[in-house]
Amino acid sequence: TRNAGASTLGGRGVKFQEIAADDLAAIEELKKVAAGNPSLPVLVVGRFVVPGFDPPSYHKALDDSGYPRAPQ
Repeated sequence: TRNAGASTLGGRGVKFQEIAADDLAAIEELKKVAAGNPSLPVLVVGRFVVPGFDPPSYHKALDDSGYPRAPQ
């Protein structure tokens, strides 16, 4: 799913940052950012938090945040 998520974002021309949650401190930070849901992957865009990888949910969050459907 990591590559699928990156592909989905890249396909829309969205710049993103991957953050590894590979230690306790990183997992605690993830919980803060992801509204208490430590599910990976998680997409945080604007006020939207999308746990797991679900392309329709990714696209809805991006649409609702004003990102164009195609790279600019």
